[in-house]
Amino acid sequence: MGATRVRVLRSAAETVSRLGEWMSWHHGENQFAWLHLSEPRNPSLGFTPDPADLLDPIPGEAGRAYGARVVGLDEVLGDLLQGLEVDGTLDEWLVVVVGTRGHVPGSGNPSVIEPWTQVPILLLGPNLPAGVRVDAQVRLEDVPATALTAMGFVTRRFGDGYSLMPLVHGTELGALDALVVSPPRAEDGRCGIALRQGRWKFTRDEKGDASLYDLQRDPHEVDDVQEAHAERAASSASELSSLLGKPQPTAVIGGLDPFR
Repeated sequence: MGATRVRVLRSAAETVSRLGEWMSWHHGENQFAWLHLSEPRNPSLGFTPDPADLLDPIPGEAGRAYGARVVGLDEVLGDLLQGLEVDGTLDEWLVVVVGTRGHVPGSGNPSVIEPWTQVPILLLGPNLPAGVRVDAQVRLEDVPATALTAMGFVTRRFGDGYSLMPLVHGTELGALDALVVSPPRAEDGRCGIALRQGRWKFTRDEKGDASLYDLQRDPHEVDDVQEAHAERAASSASELSSLLGKPQPTAVIGGLDPFR
């Protein structure tokens, strides 16, 4: 049999169960765990919630099924946190929930438009104030520095990212430029890419065509304002090229068996 989502991706409940076994085995030691929970984007992992739990259902069959999987995942994570609380160890853990990208049921392939790129970062831990919401733009590369700062290991920066703890405590951090890349197209491997700099978003689609959007005035990215803001567009294009660097040689390898 070939690789399928059902065979490769286990359910969140099974993954969390295995985590519990691993945590018990290493009880009393310093622990770090990274979990990949694929329910929201994997239709093969179905869940039938109480309709009352779908507080904000997404229209359409695919949308309702997506919402149901999110509710199911939320219940699994809730059981995990409740188990840590019962064991008396919840206050010893920093829990970070992130996603690689957003998901828009029924909207086709992922791209660099805002609904796909707006992914929240959720933090729960002993050194974090409860109920704080930060609306500033943040990036996935900021997660390691934030986690290490929250646990007292670093103070500001780690790798390419910055700690977001100042934002949590109400201090401005300054604009964080964010680079967004869509998955490569199957037919030619080309990607869409975007650079977000505050209110401005410069995009280059799979064909190489560029656009500039003012997200403050145009959050749905309808009007390309390159001509009206030519200097801004040129600056963003130059910075994007600098970030990407020169083209690198690529190697092509045969398909690998995921069960190897």
